[in-house]
Amino acid sequence: MIVDGFTVTAADTEENQPSIRKPQTAGGLGFPILRGVVLICMRTGLLLDAEVGPYSGKGTGETALLWTLLQVLRQGDLLVADSYFCTYWLLAECRRRGVEW
Repeated sequence: MIVDGFTVTAADTEENQPSIRKPQTAGGLGFPILRGVVLICMRTGLLLDAEVGPYSGKGTGETALLWTLLQVLRQGDLLVADSYFCTYWLLAECRRRGVEW
């Protein structure tokens, strides 16, 4: 499996204003931004799972979002990630689950 993070801008609507933060710019200009993480099958290219959350704030980074997707990983899986995801705790949890990194 491949894990990767991304950001996407959301529509600047009244419904999105309270739940999605805008970037910190002068005058409050800009579109709301969301952060996400996906797990993709390397063999088929199939999107296996995804998690999307706010762009900023405590617990909103890509590694935090990946923690919510760990239940998808099974013993014997191979997880390919860029260096941003290389933290001791993620590596230890993958090892505990029998997931190669």
